[in-house]
Amino acid sequence: MALQAPKKLLVFMPPLTLGGMERMVVNLLNRLDREKFSTTLVLVGSEGGEMLMGQLNKDIDVVDLGCTSLRRAVADYIRVARQMRPDIIFSTIMHLNFAVLFTCWLVPGRPRLVARESIFVSSHLEEVPATAMWKMATRLFYRFFDLLICQSQAMADDLHEAFQTPGGMLQVIHNPVDREILVQRAKAPVSVIVPKEENGNGKLVVVGRLATVKQVDGIIRALSLLGGSAPNLWIIGDGPLRHELEQLARSLNLGESVTFAGEQENPYPYIAAADALVINSKHEVFPNVVLEALALRKPVIAAPARGGLPEILDSVEASFVATDTTPEALAHAIRRWQVVRHDVSVPADCVAQYDPAMITAQYERALLGELAKDKV
Repeated sequence: MALQAPKKLLVFMPPLTLGGMERMVVNLLNRLDREKFSTTLVLVGSEGGEMLMGQLNKDIDVVDLGCTSLRRAVADYIRVARQMRPDIIFSTIMHLNFAVLFTCWLVPGRPRLVARESIFVSSHLEEVPATAMWKMATRLFYRFFDLLICQSQAMADDLHEAFQTPGGMLQVIHNPVDREILVQRAKAPVSVIVPKEENGNGKLVVVGRLATVKQVDGIIRALSLLGGSAPNLWIIGDGPLRHELEQLARSLNLGESVTFAGEQENPYPYIAAADALVINSKHEVFPNVVLEALALRKPVIAAPARGGLPEILDSVEASFVATDTTPEALAHAIRRWQVVRHDVSVPADCVAQYDPAMITAQYERALLGELAKDKV
């Protein structure tokens, strides 16, 4: 009996910067069964993506469009897709998802269109300037994909309720976390030293882009409310608010205890060296950094963000969730952690359900399942 040829999978992505979505997709592509899928990764550009490119398996074909404008990137993507004639086109971010949808009629063979969103779409439309026409188009076009992969049940509910997306085309697949790899990478030395802990208040770490949605200013303000019992804090990440946050820390007399370590290709030594992770986002679809902290057996202190965070933390005893999103509530959650921090522990199997082999198998079944359906 002749073996079936691998299905041709085209993955259309922005540059491989050091975000959680990019790390997740690289790990997924590395693990896909080569007997089932032949993968081509088409990148809008490669600027800033050198670190993650180095982690991509060499047997994955990469096409770097080298574009700085979306219009040029879409034109070049169509050329690549027409030459490749993929069975499945997989896209991973809102504007690229729509670019794939709007141009699918130009690609021969009617490939299946599978999108994975990385944001809460309804929240995004509320927060960014968008015309009424664009908002109406967004509500309409999601239902024209073959499959929408949602990182959390909260995301699936949002797409179903806010955009009337049929439930049959939504599938929840959580993000994976590879504990063994994280433990190994966490053994590397840190390049930015945090001030020594002299008062027994503990060390916290926050990891993420320094942008409004992450509300890192609320973490700094919460520390100022703790006065002499404030723990030290590492801030791992960069972004448009860095200078403003540095000024805020100095103005609150926290310059000695708050360390801005910048963007780190390997943030895991910092998480491992901290006593707990703190996250204060306004909304999180399914935060990878929380899974990674739990995999490194670190407690999590969090604001009650809208989204998938409760799906992770509801079953985790070593989590300290604030009652609301104010700095006062977050400060109280930090105090609760400080009281028990020497007694609380995170079990090694805390993230077993996010095992990469299990998550990859779910993706493979989802993609192959789409191909098994009768094409319209």
